[in-house]
Amino acid sequence: MKSVKVRDHMLSKRHAIPDQTALTDAVRLLGEFKLTGLPVIDSSEQVVGFLSEQDCIKHILESSYHWDEVVMVNEVMRRDVLSVKPDDSVVDVASRMVTDKPKIYPVCEDGKLMGVVTRAK
Repeated sequence: MKSVKVRDHMLSKRHAIPDQTALTDAVRLLGEFKLTGLPVIDSSEQVVGFLSEQDCIKHILESSYHWDEVVMVNEVMRRDVLSVKPDDSVVDVASRMVTDKPKIYPVCEDGKLMGVVTRAK
């Protein structure tokens, strides 16, 4: 089982949010993909952050009196991203999901997003 790699189970790299996306659009994407969080990428597809439902809800609650203000993903996202590599063992990643907080990991090679792996898929 250790020989099963992340690349065999990851979702495509389309499961990401560009850093210049409005937070309202990002919330729509999270719902569309049925995921609780997504990596945030810049224009060169480098992972620059991670946005979770919890981050969105927290910010929306805090700014509920300022609806005229457009908030961008890069203002809300977390910049400390835990990621995995395509050749990492699925078993090792599953172990990390048990102990670490993220349940969705960006799959990166040289900082570039290759896809995402989740505990659900």
